Amino acid sequence: MKTAVRLSSILAEIEEFAASSDSAPVFFHQLLSDLSTALDARAAACWMRDQDQSVSLFSEHQFSTLDLQNDVQGTRLNQRILSDALAAVSKRGHSLTGRHNSRPKTASFDGADPASKSPVMNRSATIVPFQLRNDEAVSFVLLIPIFHKGNCVGVLEFFAGGERWLLDSEDHRDLNSVVTLVDQYLERLEESTRATDPSGFLEVFQGFSAELHSSLDPTTIAVSAVNDAVSILKCDRATLLLKHGSRWDVVAVSGHGPVNARSNQIQLLQKLTHRVAGIRDVLLYTGHDDKIPMPVADSLAAYVSESGSRMLLLRPLFHSVVRNRNEAQNESQHRKDGRLLGAIVLEQFTASRPAASLQKYAEPVCDQISLALSNALAYRRIPLLPLLDALGAQWNAIRGRTIAKVAVFLCCCAVLLAVLVKVPAEYMVDANGKLMPALQRRVFTEFDGEVREILVQPGQRVEIGTPLLTLSNDAFSDELRLLRSQRDESRKSLLGLNSELHSVAKTGAREHQLRLQAEIEQCRIDVSSLQNQISQVEKRIERLTLRAPITGTVVTFADQQQMIGRPVRRGDTLLEIMDESGPWRLELEIPENRMHHVRHGISVYGEEVPATFKLSADPANEFSGWLSHTSERSTISPETGSVVKVYVSLNDAPNLPKRIGADVRTRLECGEYSLLYVLFGDIVEFAEREFWL
Repeated sequence: MKTAVRLSSILAEIEEFAASSDSAPVFFHQLLSDLSTALDARAAACWMRDQDQSVSLFSEHQFSTLDLQNDVQGTRLNQRILSDALAAVSKRGHSLTGRHNSRPKTASFDGADPASKSPVMNRSATIVPFQLRNDEAVSFVLLIPIFHKGNCVGVLEFFAGGERWLLDSEDHRDLNSVVTLVDQYLERLEESTRATDPSGFLEVFQGFSAELHSSLDPTTIAVSAVNDAVSILKCDRATLLLKHGSRWDVVAVSGHGPVNARSNQIQLLQKLTHRVAGIRDVLLYTGHDDKIPMPVADSLAAYVSESGSRMLLLRPLFHSVVRNRNEAQNESQHRKDGRLLGAIVLEQFTASRPAASLQKYAEPVCDQISLALSNALAYRRIPLLPLLDALGAQWNAIRGRTIAKVAVFLCCCAVLLAVLVKVPAEYMVDANGKLMPALQRRVFTEFDGEVREILVQPGQRVEIGTPLLTLSNDAFSDELRLLRSQRDESRKSLLGLNSELHSVAKTGAREHQLRLQAEIEQCRIDVSSLQNQISQVEKRIERLTLRAPITGTVVTFADQQQMIGRPVRRGDTLLEIMDESGPWRLELEIPENRMHHVRHGISVYGEEVPATFKLSADPANEFSGWLSHTSERSTISPETGSVVKVYVSLNDAPNLPKRIGADVRTRLECGEYSLLYVLFGDIVEFAEREFWL
């Protein structure tokens, strides 16, 4: 008696070969070779039932060395053993055993005594004696059943040397694993065969697509997608995740109800999906992660360790679907530029090789899922969706009924008109203007003349009384010279008369002396008059030097070089000074035809009509103030025609950039009117103004 070599050492190799082989003859030949080596068998054969339920040789390993073709008795014995074994399996619920009295004793997987009448397991191995014609010793045959879909479709037959195998419980477990592995291989091979014929898949896929697109609820679509994907793609579990900002939320898991977002497995899957989304490519794991990038490999190892998956396929879902699948470059560009919608994770727990249906049909199934979800999410993003849906249902109910449509239209117009008439709204008057200091003075000349010298620069800050510029007036200069000349002549005459009076006083000529005194007095009066005239002319000349009337900044809009030598007339404004340190205000120009709205606002709010404004250079910030003064007269503006100047005082605004002459756009609150007048009042006023006769 001998003990078989442990099969556990080659089970992994057999399983790996089964996952990669798509040819049944090649697989069974390799299986017989590996098991023969492990069992130390002399020869081996694989027998399969055909459609007529007869047994035929499907594959063999060194079977010809037995020379059964020349041993009629051995061939008949072998055929009888196979027939009885297969018949016993069909009769006793898929177990291999012989009849207790007429057949040799058997050894079953469960280790029970074959001579006992204990129940036999569904999957067992039978050892029977077998005598070859050329051998003196009695050989033994080990029969292992081949099951597929619960039916025994064949037998693996192994011929020993002269000693019989002794199978313990561990050997039974390993042989049972071989039976299970062969059954899974035949199932996968059948799926692969069905996958080559898409007629059955197209029918199922059509129903799958119809069910997906029958709803616009993302949750319903997600649940239907994962459950149907498991059935179509022959995987064990499907999980769907949707991207919300930077989060990946698990919305549906096949065969499960509500998802526990706090479970460790769900969190690991979310982390893995986030890493795979970064590379924007499909992740396929079949037990080896050698070619997977390191950040993804770490997250994958943690999730596989938690979930126990032997195969994992993670496909990102995009909002748009690639239409031409024959152009791989377009698909790669789509994965690079497309907007991520979510991801679907397909898992297998029993086999590491993806099922044939999963390999061939995962892409079209996922494309249908992404298309249905993209449409549903776009539909859910519509604002006021319930209201629009209700209105659409009502409109659909009256479609084709003209009178009903007209009635609904008239009712809507009446309701709209009532709302426009009854609902009050603030009437706003828009005006353009400039931001200016409130304290400002214009510098103008009192006399005609020419600009001789400018003593300040534009933008220069000056104190009150500071000289700004000087003018020259030739008439004043000539008059001053003439008056001075006349004064000097009068003084000389006065000196001569005083000398003559002194001489006459010695002679005692009384009449002559009185006449000289009268001339001296007249001469003194003339000198005093001329001196007064000279003082007045000097003051006028001094006033030709213009000085700052207030403390502030010099503002001029003329070129400094062009002003020198320029003739000016009395009353001409040459410079302007504004005090930037004082309060500021808005200087606005409002069209005259809108001033009645402003007066209405004054009657409502009093002297402080609210105003808001924005700077053209800073439209993001809004500031406030109130109407402080309105001009009593109209002026002409080149842009808007007749306008009225109004002034707006400002509320405290530390962040207001104060720059002289900054353009502003202002809105004045002029009281409440009906919403109808606020929206269409300007049109009515325009018609009244343009077409009034």
